[in-house]
Amino acid sequence: MSADHAPLVSRRSALTVAAAVAGGSLIAGRAPSAARAETGMVINLRDRGAAGDGVTDDTAVLNAALDDVEANGGGTIIFPPGTYPVGGPERPRLRDNLKIIGQDATLLKAGANGALFVALSRGRTGYGSGCRNVRISGLRFLGSYPRTRLMAPFALHHASDVVIENCVFEQVQGSRHSIDLGGCEDIVIRNCRWLGYYNNEGPAYNGAECIQVDYSYHGALSYNDSEGSHDGLMSRRITVEDCEFLPATVDGVDYPCPNPLGSHGLKEDSWFSDLRFAGNLIVDPIHGPSSDDSPNQGIALGAVHLPVSKRVVIENNRFVQTRGRMIRAISFAAASYVIATESDPNSFPPIKKTLENPLGCSEITVRNNRFEGFVAGDDETPLQSVIFLRGLPNGGELSNIEISGNTFVGLDHEGRRSTPAIEARHAAKITVSGNKLERGSVLARIEASCTDVVITSNDTSGITGPGPVIALAGSRYRIERNTLRADTTGPATGIAIGQGSPGRVARNELTGFTDPLEQPKPLPRGVTVRGNELE
Repeated sequence: MSADHAPLVSRRSALTVAAAVAGGSLIAGRAPSAARAETGMVINLRDRGAAGDGVTDDTAVLNAALDDVEANGGGTIIFPPGTYPVGGPERPRLRDNLKIIGQDATLLKAGANGALFVALSRGRTGYGSGCRNVRISGLRFLGSYPRTRLMAPFALHHASDVVIENCVFEQVQGSRHSIDLGGCEDIVIRNCRWLGYYNNEGPAYNGAECIQVDYSYHGALSYNDSEGSHDGLMSRRITVEDCEFLPATVDGVDYPCPNPLGSHGLKEDSWFSDLRFAGNLIVDPIHGPSSDDSPNQGIALGAVHLPVSKRVVIENNRFVQTRGRMIRAISFAAASYVIATESDPNSFPPIKKTLENPLGCSEITVRNNRFEGFVAGDDETPLQSVIFLRGLPNGGELSNIEISGNTFVGLDHEGRRSTPAIEARHAAKITVSGNKLERGSVLARIEASCTDVVITSNDTSGITGPGPVIALAGSRYRIERNTLRADTTGPATGIAIGQGSPGRVARNELTGFTDPLEQPKPLPRGVTVRGNELE
């Protein structure tokens, strides 16, 4: 991690991670066993004839070492200091019980662009049939944006119990992915750094994920497995923690940071599950606004976008935008246009269908994150919320959502529209609590399609626009114990409620608003407004 951002990864969190891996207590339910990989044989690639000179293709030496590890039942491969072009026509294939350790080693992509390391089932199916019990650390993957030399360092199919840590990915991601996870489980990616994202294929790829959470079907990954290997298994129990996703400047050209984590390949009656994104730094993601939030559009836009997922925790991250680009920091969305259950996962292209009952998200926690500078552009770019929740009716509602302890700073810019911190549509059982909004105008915008909403104990200061700071049109709601302070000479609204009922607005403190509380007259039946302090 860089010195500038070292405080974001505290010693406490590092110790917690270490304890979790040792004790098997990660959010996923059990820790990857890669920490327990048997050392077995140790192979130094230089001793095996690798040149490491940045010119000679060392793929054959690496593949021979991997074969020996497999024959031995496990082992360690060491890349000594040097620069190694690898990943030619026969991609290095990860094996069970494997450690790969880089010692000031840089890996270049030999041959054509594409995947470097792969995990392949080769005709088998099931979690772990691609590789199991793998740890990779200390490698630097280097591409070249000026020469369009790009790579996907890892294309993993049916990988299980894998740790990728302390690696650097510099100028590697083009408009596809950096790490592909197809039908994988128990994957931990930690203490890694990504530098740059180069969209070399056009606006349709603005949502390309750096780490793609996908399921097992032909055509999903950056490198195809053999016939009969795909079984439709969803990726699950994925952790990304204490990583940095940063922009890059190369030969005077600025490149944004990649979209850290996401998915877009969706399957009928299936959900990605047990995902954790924690302690990461994201600086200046790509300009990628959604202009259409219809059921089939916009689900894969946002720095972190996880449609059709459940049991997700996003916590203790810092999202920073300094370039005035418009993008959601986090989005969860339902989907109605998906790959059908009758589609053979080994056939391409897959069969898709439109569902009468869409697929939503559930058990979502977004807590203790910091969001800075997500201001609206000075043009007609569609306004994006920092956290966007978009369910769909008839079964695609989002549910059981906690957004707590987050800080939103600098969402307003003079003369421009106000960026909402939180926006929700077709969602239920939402709790928005203990958040702070500084130099913004809209904390929460909850539409009439939402139910069972609690907005409590939030604090806002330096409100600079018209608001409303809290706008809630849904039903079965409580807005209580919030402290809202305006700092504008213009018109400003604190809380606005709609026709939904029942509802309760109580014990809120609102200061400096020309219209502290906007409410229907008469109040809808079942709605009470009492005990609020209006100054």
